[in-house]
Amino acid sequence: MKVFLTLISLALSLSLAAQQRDSLESVLSGQYGKEKLITLHLLIEQLHNANDKKELKYAREANDLAENIIHSNNRLITKDELHLKPVSHYYLGRAYFKREQYAKAREYLDKVLQDIDLIDNEKAGQTLIYLEELEDKTGERSAVGAFLKKSLDNMDIGGKVTSATENMGLSTTLKLARYHEKNNNFIKAIEQYEKAINLYKDQGDSEEVYFYMNHVASLYEKSGQYQTAINYYEKINDQAGIKEDTLQVMMNKKRIAQLETIEKEVSKLSPSALDKKTNITHFASPELPQDKFKRLADQMEAQKDFKKSLEYYKEYVALQRAYEKQQQEKELALLEQINYNENKEREIKLLQQEKEIQRMRLSENEAAMEQEAEFRNMLIIGASLLAALAIALWLMYNMKRRNHSRLQSAYHDLETTQNQLSEAEKKIRNLLGQQVSGAVANALITTAENDRIDKRFVCVMFLDIRNFTPFVENKTPEEIIQFQNDVFGFMIDIIEQNNGVINQLLGDGFMATFGAPVSTEHDCDNAFEAAKSIIKELESRAAQNILPPIRVGIGLHAGDVVVGNVGNARRKQYSITGNPVITAARIEQLTKEFGVQLLVSREVYENLTSKPDVLPDFKAVHIKGRFEPVETWSVI
Repeated sequence: MKVFLTLISLALSLSLAAQQRDSLESVLSGQYGKEKLITLHLLIEQLHNANDKKELKYAREANDLAENIIHSNNRLITKDELHLKPVSHYYLGRAYFKREQYAKAREYLDKVLQDIDLIDNEKAGQTLIYLEELEDKTGERSAVGAFLKKSLDNMDIGGKVTSATENMGLSTTLKLARYHEKNNNFIKAIEQYEKAINLYKDQGDSEEVYFYMNHVASLYEKSGQYQTAINYYEKINDQAGIKEDTLQVMMNKKRIAQLETIEKEVSKLSPSALDKKTNITHFASPELPQDKFKRLADQMEAQKDFKKSLEYYKEYVALQRAYEKQQQEKELALLEQINYNENKEREIKLLQQEKEIQRMRLSENEAAMEQEAEFRNMLIIGASLLAALAIALWLMYNMKRRNHSRLQSAYHDLETTQNQLSEAEKKIRNLLGQQVSGAVANALITTAENDRIDKRFVCVMFLDIRNFTPFVENKTPEEIIQFQNDVFGFMIDIIEQNNGVINQLLGDGFMATFGAPVSTEHDCDNAFEAAKSIIKELESRAAQNILPPIRVGIGLHAGDVVVGNVGNARRKQYSITGNPVITAARIEQLTKEFGVQLLVSREVYENLTSKPDVLPDFKAVHIKGRFEPVETWSVI
């Protein structure tokens, strides 16, 4: 019975130990720096007691991590935590000894001797026992000085510096963080900077850790999360205070006090005033003379003072890494300048193409003016004929009794002329409707007071085709016009189906109005539906390979405008003017910045008869030409 209970107890103990090992392994992936190193030590002890082959793997990982983070320049490591490095050497030496790899075991156990006063008596005594057994097994004596000399010769300083400065994972993380910060996406920027901080913790680079922690705190300030920023500064102070970094602590305490004051007054401040409160401070590291430390290290090595030589080599490595990092930043700045120059060249090409398109549009306008002049002459002739026929009809009526046959002939001629005038009017309407919107053409023909100026509430749409210039850059004028016809053809149909009017075709976009010259009392609904239908139809035609994948930017804004015919006696144009037109154009331009296809102002939203169940997230933006910000809703 006792044997059975003993076996059960042993089985339970083994099961519990296995669960503990699994638990320690599961938390490793989410830890960094010294926290990860401490967990590795606990796991190594568990694996050693269980005689697990994975002990050597984790011992190597712990040793590599300790080499990176346990050094004098890492302000995240306290004096009480310096023992973690010799303990890591001890675990790796013990693992090699256990697998009878005696040369490697001696290598790491000799390292323990250098800092043996930092570890506990049990591990110190066990280290000496292992070394005595190694002497018996190999006949070699421990030589700390010779080992240090060998370590200095094999440090491969250049390779380590290059590896640190060319860390693509870290570089990519920082690049993404700066990109999101530049585009005011602070949430994603903070997420990337947090990843970079964890990578620097694993490298033991406390200077970079503190720098980016301060930068993350400033981003929380900039995004208005003052309490989170305060908590972050307090977290920095806790770590800075360990090393008695009084300057850092004083600066952060001062900033915490400022943020607490700002948080109390935040309800009284406008968004623009809050922006002025944000202050991001950067500290530039001075350039250090790394060559001096290299010479000192070589001198100490020549004088057989290997301990000092190792210290100077470590200083040289740290300074050389800073220098390489500075060079890398210069290269990135140069790359950004090259990208900037390329963008400028593209803008110049775009301007040239716009001038060419304007020249083509001018030629089309001149042709349209000639056609309109011909139409006007035909209309005058038709009116003159109608007047002459009316006179002839009156004369024939008075001559009815005298010449009935002549009167019948006159009626026949009148009927023929009326048919001709009807055909002429249809032709005029069709031709005029091809140059201006059908509703505008009808208003010009049927309205008696063509010079009347009205004030109307309308919804204005501006649409722009994204990446139009690169798409047509290598195409002929005929191909460009054909592409515009294919794209604008169905868009114009959708606008007119929703009771809208195309006011201007702009080459890579157009301006449309809903509510003038005729209003349906649901003009904002019509504009909103038209915009969504255009985007949906573009996606459908792209899916069917009728058109290439095209993205557009559509801005909608509503307000009172002035409408009417503007010009002189020879040439007039149905014009819509007012601040809502300019604002709609500015909103369309904001779609590029927000990365959306449809951006709607609150004025349009308030006039929709069918609104979303949930109030949209409106974002206030400042628009050039307007003092008050405009609230916009990113729909698609």
